[in-house]
Amino acid sequence: MKHKLKNIFIFFIISVSMVSCARFKVEKLSPNELFSIPVDRKPDHLNFPEQKGLYYEIPGRIAVVDDWLVVSESSNKVIKIFKDNKLHTLISSENNKKNPAPDEKKDSKKEDFQKIFSKHLNVPGGLAAGKEDDFYAINFIAPSETNKGDEGEPSGFYKILHFDVKGKFLHMIGRQAKMDVPFESILWMDVDDDNNLWVLYKYVEEIVLDEYKDGELIHSISQKDCEAALFNNVSIDKSEIAQCEQMYPFNSDKKVLMIGRIDKLPEKKSDVDSIYVFQHRVYKTKNLKNGKIETIFDNMNDPEDYPYLPYSSNILIWKTVRVDRFKLAVYDTDGDLVKYFQIDLPGKRNSWRSTYTTLSGKFYSLRVHNKSLHVVQWK
Repeated sequence: MKHKLKNIFIFFIISVSMVSCARFKVEKLSPNELFSIPVDRKPDHLNFPEQKGLYYEIPGRIAVVDDWLVVSESSNKVIKIFKDNKLHTLISSENNKKNPAPDEKKDSKKEDFQKIFSKHLNVPGGLAAGKEDDFYAINFIAPSETNKGDEGEPSGFYKILHFDVKGKFLHMIGRQAKMDVPFESILWMDVDDDNNLWVLYKYVEEIVLDEYKDGELIHSISQKDCEAALFNNVSIDKSEIAQCEQMYPFNSDKKVLMIGRIDKLPEKKSDVDSIYVFQHRVYKTKNLKNGKIETIFDNMNDPEDYPYLPYSSNILIWKTVRVDRFKLAVYDTDGDLVKYFQIDLPGKRNSWRSTYTTLSGKFYSLRVHNKSLHVVQWK
């Protein structure tokens, strides 16, 4: 009898597990290659530094604008715009006129792409695709003798450049839309459905989320604003610290996702080597039109569930299952699990450089394989 009851119990557990698994759909995304650009020394291809067969300075984010591909080359101080896998326009820093890179020197072959020298471009980095045949580029301005940090060492800074896909310069964006005020550190940027640019950055060791339209500041949410929304009327123990960890906008709603993290402080204040111990995360949304704040989660306690971007009217939580597999849990704003997206990276893991999502809900990966940069969209 005892043995029979044990079998029934096991059968019940298996049945519940099967129902639970079936309830939450796992949607395996498939790779679709959009572009494949050779990486070599030819001026109409890509040119990244190489050491012992390993390419580096591959940008973490590129810009896919319909059938246009925009890629930055930091060391060469250029931005390359491709169409149908062929170089269409090269935007180059004016500094390259004095010191041209090897692939910029004139040769007997006539170049069949447009070359534009920009006085605004210095060292380009991450990119974001716009909605109106345009894109944004993070632009690093290198240190100089007249620009020194607190310790007397030269320190560079950042501004954001806005171009169209034909290479025409549109705007320069400084922090808080002040042309002469740079960003110290840009953490993330992307455009929403209205083609407004959102920038998450650090200022005086605190995060700030700004929204810009045509170079003008529309909204700015500080870390203090975020923490007031997240932890108002929440009792925080003296042995804990509560901080705003991330802020991201929704693509088509004037609403911001705010994620807060609560950690346990070291037991001894004098123990500077001790680290904070993760306790849980809080997820809330703030409506920018009426200021209404709504709670999604008030106690997410798995530190491996990394908060990520909103996805349509839902949110994403990223989990790395293994080195070649990612899962993104899709939750609605009531906190209910809708489904999972799963991405499996084929081939050698070290050939895949970055995988990311845009505000418009597109999943991209960059891969360097067979001496080419492959741009993959997951669907």
